[in-house]
Amino acid sequence: MAIHPNVPGLVVTVDVDGQDLPELDDGDVDSTSTEACVVKYIEPVSGAEFGLAFRFDSTACLLEHDAVGFDIHVDGVRAKVVSYCRKDRRRHRRYISRCARRHTEEGRVRQALLFSELSIGEGEANKRHLGKLKELGTISVTCYHSRRYLRDPMERPSRKSKHQSNMSELVPDGKVTEKSLKGQALTHQAILGPPQIDHRKSAHRFAPTGAALAKFEFKYRSRSALQALHIVPRSPSLIPLEERDIDELTVEGVTREASTAAEVKREHIAIDDGNDDDDAGVEVVGQRQKKRKRVFPLDEPEVIDLCGDD
Repeated sequence: MAIHPNVPGLVVTVDVDGQDLPELDDGDVDSTSTEACVVKYIEPVSGAEFGLAFRFDSTACLLEHDAVGFDIHVDGVRAKVVSYCRKDRRRHRRYISRCARRHTEEGRVRQALLFSELSIGEGEANKRHLGKLKELGTISVTCYHSRRYLRDPMERPSRKSKHQSNMSELVPDGKVTEKSLKGQALTHQAILGPPQIDHRKSAHRFAPTGAALAKFEFKYRSRSALQALHIVPRSPSLIPLEERDIDELTVEGVTREASTAAEVKREHIAIDDGNDDDDAGVEVVGQRQKKRKRVFPLDEPEVIDLCGDD
């Protein structure tokens, strides 16, 4: 879970289906940078809806202020601004912001946020992507103090408000070339679900006061990309049998590895059936005739002793 030293009473996570996505740290950099930003890596679930989850600790000094606001950006564009007043924060609940909201001529609408896997291919860089993919694969949350005001009943929300969502899909068709990515290990983007009319209305509005308190960033990548970035360790290679500790070996393991070694050895035997002239450098090795196995009536099952002499 992402916890910022400036606001220890606040926990921010990425939610999918009511559960927090596991978070990973980049061991090569300090997770708390000079810009007071906590960075976490997560593995997205393709096709799943996601949201931001907030938890508050009532004993933290942050909760003494009137309200706390969060400016949520997805892939570099604003998705939503949410605020929680003091009474909400004292309920010890897990608050989840799941969708982007914006005002249209038909009224306020909301759209679900979903992870979508990119289709990465070859070819020239797309000019439409130039300068737009820098923040792709990043969810950022900026926290600040805010003040609550009563809303004028006659006031109509402005579609040009700076708190208005202007989110759109950076790669509408989901296709991007390696040259457009410029070496970045990007695998997913966020897309919007179908718009739905939001009939809920608030009697209050919130305005930020002062500078930002903290910033959280969640970089979402596939497991293979996280392995390429050395965030997730790769699968360990098989240790040769002779290099293993004898106390850790089992009869089944020794038998299985012996069978594997025999298969590999048989694969190394080359049989020449053709008349091609390109085989001058290939050594042809014939198979040895198998010896007949003598069977004794009192033969017992084979036992592999792994304990050694006392």
